[in-house]
Amino acid sequence: MDLRRGLDDPDAWSSLLYAITGRRIGPQAPTAPTAVIRFTSLADLPNPPTPLIGREEEIAGAVSLLLQPSNRLITLTGPGGAGKTRLALGIARASVDSFEDGVAFVSLAPVTDPQLVPSSIADGLGIKEVTGQTVMETLGAYLRDKQMLLVLDNFEQVVAGAPNIASLSRICPGLKVMATSRAALRLSRSLLTKG
Repeated sequence: MDLRRGLDDPDAWSSLLYAITGRRIGPQAPTAPTAVIRFTSLADLPNPPTPLIGREEEIAGAVSLLLQPSNRLITLTGPGGAGKTRLALGIARASVDSFEDGVAFVSLAPVTDPQLVPSSIADGLGIKEVTGQTVMETLGAYLRDKQMLLVLDNFEQVVAGAPNIASLSRICPGLKVMATSRAALRLSRSLLTKG
């Protein structure tokens, strides 16, 4: 690239900055949601600052339960600070290769209205609204043929939104959902385990 041209051409300048930093800037830059961490391989999975020690049996047991065809919804419950999120990430790390379309992690911590759960998931997955469809219909269409693990963190403040998750599970046969929550989701098809 000609640097002199780059100083006068915003697109060239943006390309140069992208080449150096790996990040796009400006109006053409995609706006990635901050609440989602998507990964499809172990190398892409975020690592906690300290190792998860002494939970190997719990991880192995949860992975075994998660991979059974009849278990589509798993809820990790426990008090705040018990390590539910770290455990969920450990389970996701251990099972990532079992999901052809990878794993998505969506934090629901900033969501307080249960009716916003579907749109928060859609935003987290980068799914755009489709005119003439509800958010649930759009989510269902996107996830219907996916083999994916969806980790929903901090579900406790939006437990009333759990029926939407059950609906997604019914219409998306390859979708597995693991939620972390201080309270049980009370779904008939959900497996409850302590985090």
